[in-house]
Amino acid sequence: FFLLGARGGFFFAAVMSVYALVLQPLFLAESPRYMAHTAGRLLAVGDVFAAVCNMGVWGLSWLHSRAREHAVAALELTLKSQRESERKLSSVVESTDDIVCSLDAEGRLLTANAAMRRWFSRLFGHEPRLGEPLTFPGFLEHHPNFPESFARALRGERVRVELVYPLEEALLALDFSLTPILGEDG
Repeated sequence: FFLLGARGGFFFAAVMSVYALVLQPLFLAESPRYMAHTAGRLLAVGDVFAAVCNMGVWGLSWLHSRAREHAVAALELTLKSQRESERKLSSVVESTDDIVCSLDAEGRLLTANAAMRRWFSRLFGHEPRLGEPLTFPGFLEHHPNFPESFARALRGERVRVELVYPLEEALLALDFSLTPILGEDG
């Protein structure tokens, strides 16, 4: 029934029910030898039960199909809403002049907004590469305490550090904030 769909399954169940209620009793009524060994009422009850079972199986199949359709629709709506939220968040992060990036637990760069890419390139002479550790030698040269600060952030602390970079004839001071983002596993 499930493979036939709601309409096809109903048609199949109806045909099988008609067979059990009409055709089988007509066929057996013409067989006196069979009728002599069985009680007519018991046979009629069995035919009705078979018809009810056929329709019941179709009903359960239909309910399962409807529930599945509703679950798929709800999932699609949830995914659409999530994509929209991600798009809005990404738009906010990309449009800000603040440097924003995210690192995984091993310190590898996961995301970097346009401001981060621009300043990183200006300070270190190359664009940051996603998936690579942020703590390359040039970075650690300016921030020897970064691994300790990062470890504190991994333990759940919010860490703020002021980083100073020599830039041409001036110094550039950046307020560096490490904020843990807890996942499902903590």
